[in-house]
Amino acid sequence: MLTKTTKNIFKNILKQFYNIKSFSSNDANALMKEPQYPKRIFSGIQPTGAIHLGNYLGAIAQWVKLQNQKEDIILSIADLHSITLPHGPKKLSKNILEIAATLLGCGIDPEKVILFQQSAVPTHTELCWCLGCISTMARATHVPVGEDQVQQIQLTQDLARMFNSRFGNTFPIPHTIITGTEYARLRSLRDPLKKMSKSDPDPKSRICLTDKPDDIVRNIKKARPGVSNLISIHSFVTNKTVDDICREAGNINTGEYKLLVADAVISYIKPIQEKIFYFLSNEQYLLDILKQGGEKAAEISEQNMEEVRYKLGLKFKIKSKQKVKMSVL
Repeated sequence: MLTKTTKNIFKNILKQFYNIKSFSSNDANALMKEPQYPKRIFSGIQPTGAIHLGNYLGAIAQWVKLQNQKEDIILSIADLHSITLPHGPKKLSKNILEIAATLLGCGIDPEKVILFQQSAVPTHTELCWCLGCISTMARATHVPVGEDQVQQIQLTQDLARMFNSRFGNTFPIPHTIITGTEYARLRSLRDPLKKMSKSDPDPKSRICLTDKPDDIVRNIKKARPGVSNLISIHSFVTNKTVDDICREAGNINTGEYKLLVADAVISYIKPIQEKIFYFLSNEQYLLDILKQGGEKAAEISEQNMEEVRYKLGLKFKIKSKQKVKMSVL
């Protein structure tokens, strides 16, 4: 995550490069008037491991809600991002299919959402090179993020404003959609001071959507002090308020309460698991979904990248297809 200092340094460098006096989001005089773009939502998830309950509550469940509101949504399995971590090629390929199956099992509908593999859209990395940072290819207008990612979206907003000011309106200024505020930062079961993470080396630190019931019971029973974390989980999977849970569990000890939470979690994720394993048993279907999504995403991104190339001077505008004969001097 970018620190405030790093962000300011990067902003200052880019200001000097583009020779822009100011690109503050509040300085309307320095910016061209932003045109209205159709609303489009972009988000993604890295295939660094099995999706856990925190990923589901904080992001995926919100994507499903947005999808059912008939929003224009593009979701990326960010495999290029994930190779910054040590990985094995076979494991990465397996993770990509498992992430796709899990997203479908959680309710993502490929008929309503473009689901694609990041590496299948090379224009993504081309724009990354042109802008000097990672940027979405779909000209998204809204980006669902957790509270800890807002700073990165702010930097993207600044870059979009600078590009538009220098080369003409090209990118919409993306707006954040804060997702799953109550659940987006579920804590590690082993260390409540840390966020639940797919890449944590300790598998007992999280509850994965594909975990066996016995593993869920074991992990919750061994959860370190941090009962508020379990209450948050319990509240979501039972749709009960925190006050109701505290009142109902007021006469039982911590060990008994952990078993209560484990039973509730197992019941909640059981139908999701059944769908995940169904899709995992149909690998060709997953490959077809990713191929179709990649083609749709590539078509959108290529149109946008063509405009970027032209505005940067990398692409010539062909005025006529008529052949011109050249004489030898």
